[in-house]
Amino acid sequence: LGSMLLLWGFLSLAASFLLPATGEVVTNFKPCKEFFLDGNPPDLKPMNPARICQRYNNRYRFATMYDKTRRIPLYSAYRYNPTGGDRQLDWMIEPQVRGVPILKLNIHKLEATLKEQSVVRK
Repeated sequence: LGSMLLLWGFLSLAASFLLPATGEVVTNFKPCKEFFLDGNPPDLKPMNPARICQRYNNRYRFATMYDKTRRIPLYSAYRYNPTGGDRQLDWMIEPQVRGVPILKLNIHKLEATLKEQSVVRK
C-alpha cells in the first residue's frame, strides 16, 4: 500500500508539470490587477496572506487571496465574459437530464436576465 501511494504521489507530481495551469504567489496583485474593479483589490488583510495570480496557457485567468493560517481562500477575482468561450450553450437542468419535459423554461430569457444582472454599474 505504501509503495502504491508513493507511486501515485510521484505520478501526480509529474503530471502537474505537464499541465498548462500554474499559480504564482506574488507580493501584490499588480501582475493580475485587471481582474479587479478599477484595478483595486478588496481591502482585506489576513494575518498570513498569500496572493496568487493563476495562469492558464501563459495568460493570467484569475487572482486569489488565500489565508495561510486558516487555509482558506478569502476571494477569487476573474473577468466575466458573457459571450466568451466555445462552451456548449445547453443547460442541463433536471427535466433535460431525466429526459422528461416536465418543466419548460425559457433559457434564452434566463440567460439575458443573468447577463443584465452581471453588469457592474458605477
